[in-house]
Amino acid sequence: MKKMLFIFLSLILLACQSGDLQYIKGKVWEYDRGYKFGTPGGGAIVFDSKGICHVSRDTLIINNKPIGIISKVDKQKGELYLKAIDNDSVGVFYNGE
Repeated sequence: MKKMLFIFLSLILLACQSGDLQYIKGKVWEYDRGYKFGTPGGGAIVFDSKGICHVSRDTLIINNKPIGIISKVDKQKGELYLKAIDNDSVGVFYNGE
């Protein structure tokens, strides 16, 4: 079980490379569909100088609380997929490009 978890986490880390992190941080992400994470501002994820939203490795943190794991970034569609930390739910956000 631990080995399987390690492999899964390694794949997640590889999926969210530093180029993806810069792409994610450079956009405003609006809620589109799926699981609602209780994000501030009506469902938007905004990375700004206030530091309310930030990413640490593959984890989205809002108000110093980890809320989701970045499971996929689709730059072509402008979509960000977040998996809830405490369950298997997935929410999709878009950047409006």
